[in-house]
Amino acid sequence: MFYYYGRKFRLAKLYPEPKHEKIIEPFAGSAAYSLHGERWKNAVELYDTYDVVVAMWKYLISAKTSDIEALPEPETGFDIRNYRQLCDAERYIMGFAINTGVASPRNIVAKSNYNRWSANKRYIIRNLYKVKHWKVSLRSYEDVPNEKATWFIDPPYFVQGSHYVEGKSLDYAHLSSYCKERFGLAIVCEGEEGAWLDFQNLKVLKGFKNRISAEKVWIGNDDES
Repeated sequence: MFYYYGRKFRLAKLYPEPKHEKIIEPFAGSAAYSLHGERWKNAVELYDTYDVVVAMWKYLISAKTSDIEALPEPETGFDIRNYRQLCDAERYIMGFAINTGVASPRNIVAKSNYNRWSANKRYIIRNLYKVKHWKVSLRSYEDVPNEKATWFIDPPYFVQGSHYVEGKSLDYAHLSSYCKERFGLAIVCEGEEGAWLDFQNLKVLKGFKNRISAEKVWIGNDDES
């Protein structure tokens, strides 16, 4: 629904389909896994410690299509803080689209992203109905109750995670144990440098300035729990 650093929009189709009625994303971000295909129909629970992410999801869950249609479309160089009629969540969503590939929303419309918000706005309008039954909470992954579900765990990466506020102090040894203890299906994401689980290659990507990187995944399954 919104641009976010490290989002899994291009990769979502490569991950296993959910095996349980509930999907839990303890590092929610833009929740690209849960939005892909028919997964949104599941009981989706999102958790994040970044209040901006939680505010955006709460807004999208409660917003009407007409609310999104009414959002302005600024020109290059415009400062969206001048839209005083907008709530914080609306500015956040726009702020990620007007300067993509960032871990926090921006205020000035970048020349290279002039049309991004228009496209993002149309996408939200088409897909807003999908998230109405979702739940979101400002909560650390450690405090999410362990229950049988499909757990899509996409934490700040071991190296690239430094771009996130919460990624600077993440205890990966603890996170490794946490992932192994989940009931149900656990799908865990990492970059090529992460080795805190036995990650396997998922896909090699060409990113910014043609930088080649490998996306990795660890899958754990404990259906008897």
